[in-house]
Amino acid sequence: MPFSVFVLAFGAFSLITTEFGIIGILPQLAEAFDVSISAAGWLLGGFALTIAITGPWMTLAFSRFDRKLSLSLVLAIFAGSNLLSLFCESFGWLLFFRILPAFFHPVFWSFAMAAASSTVAEEDSGKAVSVIFAGLSAGTVLGVPMVSFVSVSHGWQAGFILFAGLNSVALIALLLFVPSFAATRRLTFRTQIWVLKKLKLWWSLAVLFLIMASTFCIYSYFAEYLAVAGGMEGSMIGLMLFIFGAAGFLGTLAAGRFVDKHLNRLVTGFVLILCLTFALIYGLAHVTPAVVVLIIIWGTVHSTGFLLGQQLVNGSASEAPEFANSLFISLGNAGLTVGTFIGGVTIAETGARTLPLASIVLLALTATVYLAKPRDTQGGTDR
Repeated sequence: MPFSVFVLAFGAFSLITTEFGIIGILPQLAEAFDVSISAAGWLLGGFALTIAITGPWMTLAFSRFDRKLSLSLVLAIFAGSNLLSLFCESFGWLLFFRILPAFFHPVFWSFAMAAASSTVAEEDSGKAVSVIFAGLSAGTVLGVPMVSFVSVSHGWQAGFILFAGLNSVALIALLLFVPSFAATRRLTFRTQIWVLKKLKLWWSLAVLFLIMASTFCIYSYFAEYLAVAGGMEGSMIGLMLFIFGAAGFLGTLAAGRFVDKHLNRLVTGFVLILCLTFALIYGLAHVTPAVVVLIIIWGTVHSTGFLLGQQLVNGSASEAPEFANSLFISLGNAGLTVGTFIGGVTIAETGARTLPLASIVLLALTATVYLAKPRDTQGGTDR
């Protein structure tokens, strides 16, 4: 695997730590800025909603620029916004500096995944993309729990310093080790938009949307759920985040070995295993040893959702891979936003303990849509 792919994966790690690292400190931020936990959830949901709305169009706007320059600009904006967040005295300003880099987030992911795929043979594209997603999983392995640990010890500002530091290191590595590269083929705006006529693409996007909604309905409030349902506190929650992320990292790498040939089986297993896991964690949240085992299973399966969604969408619009990747990011974050919103409503109406049940309902809907695949998605492989 080319070294540049691993550099891009580290860039993905720094971005995902910024996006999802907030999960581990939502209760702390809610207290610091005197807002409810559901309102604080918009630090994640608002970020994702911005990506959902602007993703494809930002990617198209940057499609004529050198990829290395675009990727460098994104990392620089992330680092600067995280540093400015340190000086926020109101929740409104904090939300503003959280949302600002979200406009540019899709550009990095679209170009990084397309670049990873283009550096290897077509039959190995899933493996190359899985390296980028391993960077995503590593963000949950190391980034999210690290943010939780440093923030518990040194305040929420320490988390944002960590965000900015990782973005800066990724920027330096990209400048030093990734060559300048342009698109392998220039696609017109009309050519890329044309893929939106495909029923197969819309089905894939619907499945992706529901995968993200069902998983983030509970994961967005991971710390809150373990505190309320499991009676855990800061350092223990940080340890659970680390266990969850480590399992996700290994799960993503394992799925990357099979996703090109066994996509259908992996999606089916994803839904069934998560449904069972959420049902068990709902009943056993107060039994710590059981929760640890269930979090390992949950983390292993959860992170594969990103890879499965990307393969579904990219396989449905292979004529315009960067635009397809931007749609993946957009609809994935739309699902994340809706899932976070549903989770917040669930907490407000019935309490955090019922979050697993809300996710099970969304997973059932995911399975229904997946089984209703349009005829042109049937094929001669297990995809």
